[in-house]
Amino acid sequence: MNKGILQKTDKFYNTTFLLTVLVTAVIAAGKAWSSEVCEATLDCPVNYETTDTLKLPSNIISLSKVFKHCAPVYFDESYVPGYNDTISLFFVIDHSGSMSVSDSNCIRYKLTSNLIDSLYASSPASEVGIVVFSNMLLHNASMDPYAVKLDPSSSYTDAYIPLTQLNSSVKGQAATDYLKSVIALSPTELDEGNNRKLINGYYGENGRHNGQEGYEQYLSQYNGTTDISLAFDAARKAFQKAKYPKSKQYIIFLSDGEPQNVDLERRPFINDFKEGTDLPATFTAYWVNNSQPIPKQIIEMTNNIKSNGYSSSNQLSDVWKTQGDINELLTKLLNISKGHGFSQIPSTPVRLQINNDTAVSFDDTYAYFNNSFALQNSVTRLSIKFTYHYAPPMNTDSTRSFDLIIKSVKGIELPSDITATCWDQGTIRFFVNGVETTGILSDDQKNIEVRFYPSSPMDLASVPLIISNSVLSLPDTLKVNAVKQGSYYTTTITRETAAPKIDNLLQTTVNDSIVAYYQNPEFPLDFVRSTRAIGAARNLGIVSAYFLDQDADGFPDLIRVTEASDKITNEELEQIRPNLYFTGARPISIVSLVKTGNGFDIIIKVNDNVPNTSALPDELLIVQTVPNLSSGGMFPSGSVIISDSMAPVIKSASYRNGKSNGNNKDSDTLIVTFSEKTERIEKVSPFKLMDPVTKVPYSLDVTNISSGDDVTQLFLVNSINGKSIVSRNDSIWINEKDSVSDNHGNLQTNANNRRVTIQTRDINYNFTATAGPTPVNPKTYTVPHIARRQFRDGSVPNGVIILIKSSEPLLPQDSVSANISIYDQVGNALLKNEQCVSISEDGRLLYIWNGVNKNGRYVGEGTYVAVVNVKVSNGVSQTIKTKIGILYQ
Repeated sequence: MNKGILQKTDKFYNTTFLLTVLVTAVIAAGKAWSSEVCEATLDCPVNYETTDTLKLPSNIISLSKVFKHCAPVYFDESYVPGYNDTISLFFVIDHSGSMSVSDSNCIRYKLTSNLIDSLYASSPASEVGIVVFSNMLLHNASMDPYAVKLDPSSSYTDAYIPLTQLNSSVKGQAATDYLKSVIALSPTELDEGNNRKLINGYYGENGRHNGQEGYEQYLSQYNGTTDISLAFDAARKAFQKAKYPKSKQYIIFLSDGEPQNVDLERRPFINDFKEGTDLPATFTAYWVNNSQPIPKQIIEMTNNIKSNGYSSSNQLSDVWKTQGDINELLTKLLNISKGHGFSQIPSTPVRLQINNDTAVSFDDTYAYFNNSFALQNSVTRLSIKFTYHYAPPMNTDSTRSFDLIIKSVKGIELPSDITATCWDQGTIRFFVNGVETTGILSDDQKNIEVRFYPSSPMDLASVPLIISNSVLSLPDTLKVNAVKQGSYYTTTITRETAAPKIDNLLQTTVNDSIVAYYQNPEFPLDFVRSTRAIGAARNLGIVSAYFLDQDADGFPDLIRVTEASDKITNEELEQIRPNLYFTGARPISIVSLVKTGNGFDIIIKVNDNVPNTSALPDELLIVQTVPNLSSGGMFPSGSVIISDSMAPVIKSASYRNGKSNGNNKDSDTLIVTFSEKTERIEKVSPFKLMDPVTKVPYSLDVTNISSGDDVTQLFLVNSINGKSIVSRNDSIWINEKDSVSDNHGNLQTNANNRRVTIQTRDINYNFTATAGPTPVNPKTYTVPHIARRQFRDGSVPNGVIILIKSSEPLLPQDSVSANISIYDQVGNALLKNEQCVSISEDGRLLYIWNGVNKNGRYVGEGTYVAVVNVKVSNGVSQTIKTKIGILYQ
């Protein structure tokens, strides 16, 4: 074949030519400090040969000096096929759910279409059949009468496409077009297995039952599982009607899986495929990663097909791993007929020239240039000339020449066939007094340091920077050299507010900005630009501050700060936060800062457990100077006293029941201690109370009898409203409607102010013990029934009664217990620590002694001493005595 014919018949099969492109983004003025620089990868350049213009984002600045050369592969189709080259070929295509991952680009379908076309071109009399399978065969003879039902005697829908001669017609269309139509895929719609949906496939009920565990009662339809044996049953049946000898019959099996979850009726046949009986030579392309093995079942099937005696060609059967490289698969599968068929002729690169630069070397994959290719403006023309040499038997050179035009278009996205890897670009930053400023420069900031940070180390001792203002009507520009200092390049300029003039200062005006600009001398489109606006001087500072107790729990939770006439921004508020301090004994920590209309709030936490709503003169808010605020200027140092704007709460409260004197009872008293000095309370009902058990609120009518030190105040209780008594553990808080305030007029108006538990003052109860009757005959004296039934269920009917009682009524919150010991005249214990019985809520206790000793014998006549030990739950304890006379008559 001469060169002229060669240039007309070359076929390129998706080999890849990579152009690597540097991508950068212009830094937004005063906003982004850096962008990314990327390498973008283009497809093979011959793919752009007929493209007028390749549009790329405007941030592409350069082509890399290293890329794939993609020397082409030629497929020789010049021979005339004979009978020996005519074959019967059956495709077995896996459409299970796992193929949606392992062959997400659907290479198996593209490969089948390409092989149909290639076989037709070389051997039009060959015949091709197809089966597409999952848990079922995905064609249906009812939908496509040309399809063949696998089991006509059953209700199962499984069907396949029979062996069809390529130069024939099917249903009025070319057989090749029909065969490709039965495996055509939807460009957008996915099926249940997440594969692209077969346009002419059948996915409905197949007549069997679901084989997945727990779902056997449901009729089966397509579910993405894998029944390999079912597919090879179809192949076996198709070859029963093959036109050509068994030695010219082949199967191409495209899959990634092992059989699993087949339909219920198919379970007995799940592994039949491994036997490989009555099958011709089979070539399996198995989709799997290089690190994964081919399953033993597939290897076993292949070995059994080799040795099944079907034909002499069966020894050619093979299985190999693939990741879906269509060139690799074409190379392997185009020559399945004992080496007859297509000839693949590779080439090697000889010379590659882009504009005036020529590649200096090649390897099997890449071409190498000395330098990258800088893009000069928005439209760049690349003249590409590529010469490569085809191997024998062609043994000739071929040259392709074309222009590639690249146009930079602002705002478009990178085309989908171009990938990019990225890294950070250099940055320009501004500093005042060694501190970086990211916001507005104030008019009083005159000396500005400008630093350029390259994205990677540079060997240059200095780099040129252009510093200018931004007002076009009054332009001023300085060209300076920034000197290397460690990892960056630095220069300092001095600015003034004035009209432009020729000097070494930068003149700026009202509403102006400083612009710093760096341009890469080797790549003109690679530049970094950053700006800082210049604002007027600002009147900043703290004017006042005061504590607030917003939740009225007795601890300040906020300091409200008033600023000077100019206010800082939210961003600047975070700048000053590290420079805020407090003095005084109160342990304060900052939680957060929040902007307000007149300043800002400092949300605080007080690490203390003693309520305190007063403020002392030594409690100061201090701020240290904060230079280089983001909106310009600095926040000055200063301090203010934090004043008190907190209302009082109850710190503690105790309740004392009045003493009883016969029929008279003293008034109860309430003692309240507040969280700070409080104005004398004269209201009748300044407090609210609640029983924690019943959750019923109630109140007291009180009279203030002493304001004490203004922190603790004493009240007489005139009446209890809503409850009969005040009990220990009841809660009390300030009635927010009764104008309770501190000495600064801060009223407690929060209905949810601090609640405390009332502590009742302990009563020093005084107990007495009385024995009666005495003297007594314990054998004959019958204890009155009213007493007898309250002691040991009436089990002691005779004896003497010992009654213990308190001189004051026992409070409901208190309980009392007692034990009794009885001694004779010489101090011998007749009984020891016997438990008395409580017989009423007012604290009375009872013991009945039947006159016997601990041995169960009646004691002799005489006088005995009863010693009673009494204990009250409030801590009071008392030992009392009484005498008992025994007389038998």
